[in-house]
Amino acid sequence: MPSFAVTITNLSTPAVSVTATNVTYDEIRRSLGDYVYLVERIYFFSDTLQQLNTIYKYEKYNVDGNINVESLTPTIDPYQTQKSLYYDTKRFVVIVDGQSSIDFDLLPNTLLKLELFTNKLAKRDALDILFPNNFKQIESAMGTYNFFEDWQTEL
Repeated sequence: MPSFAVTITNLSTPAVSVTATNVTYDEIRRSLGDYVYLVERIYFFSDTLQQLNTIYKYEKYNVDGNINVESLTPTIDPYQTQKSLYYDTKRFVVIVDGQSSIDFDLLPNTLLKLELFTNKLAKRDALDILFPNNFKQIESAMGTYNFFEDWQTEL
């Protein structure tokens, strides 16, 4: 059985760093509060096309604690020279709510910038936007009750 010499390297600077302008991570976490952010588009910028061409996994925990994974697969034009692209999230719902994350492999010596274009929603409004006519669906499942017939989303 072969043996391998293991080398452990401790770096004085982190291998990966996350930067934000004029805001701390704790402020971002606290700012979520009663709001969720519905992501409509993601802007990817990198200094290499190979980084843009990787698979980005959107991971979301459901109420049972199970994780659902969807793949964001940006498509690059073979003749593209710019190292950025917009990705529309119309294929499935991407929500930033503290229970979700984006997982990807960062290539060595590569810069990657992600910019999320979102709609800020109160949790009470998310049901109406994600599932239009949800109360009518509940009513039809209940039978001939007309309890939600005059339901208005705003007072």
